Parts: sequence; structure tokens; C-alpha cells
Amino acid sequence: MNASARTPRIAALLDGPADIVLIDTQLDRNGALSSLGSQAHDFLMVTRVAASAITEAYACMKRLHYAHAIPQFRVLINHVQNPADVAIAFENLVGRCQPVSGCVARAGRLCVRGCARRSG
Repeated sequence: MNASARTPRIAALLDGPADIVLIDTQLDRNGALSSLGSQAHDFLMVTRVAASAITEAYACMKRLHYAHAIPQFRVLINHVQNPADVAIAFENLVGRCQPVSGCVARAGRLCVRGCARRSG
């Protein structure tokens, strides 16, 4: 969305004093982002360690990359019981994203107990 297409309310939010504006969004029926979501500078994909969730996250990132030219996604994996599973999940995502070089960056993990840890 270009600057002239912004509503005054969106412009005030995005051009205001906040360092971070977190927008929780989902794709519409056509796989597009909301007008507010499309203004994001960074995208955080939250998923679980389960194979089906990783596959779904990858499919979503691929659609968004091609539809909106999003160069990189940060990935946060939640409900983690075994930190080793996170490393495998990230390796799988990075492997799938090879055609889109550098599309995945580790954002971290959240363990089942609710403690936040940085993945590395």
C-alpha cells in the first residue's frame, strides 16, 4: 500500500512515536494481508514443532513471499518440549526455503512451561 492509500488512522499509528507496532493478522480468502498488515517491516510467523504446523507455516510464507515480495520471515516456535526439536524444525524450514535465499530467521522458542528462550 502506498502512502496515499493509507487512512489517517493507519498513518497516525505507523508514523507515530511507537518503536514497535505488533499486528496480529491472518490471510484473507485470497491469501492477501490486510492493508495494515501489508505495512509491516518485519514478519513473525508463530508455529508449533509439529510437522503439519511447520508445513502450513512454510506454505504461508511461500504464498506471502510471492504475493507481497516479503524477503524474510522471523519464526517463533511455541509449545516446545524439547529444544532439539526446534533446531530440526528450523533446519527443515531453511532447507525448504533454499529457492528463496535467506527467507527464514530464528526468532526463538517458547517452551511448554511458558519460559521464553532465544533459539540459537
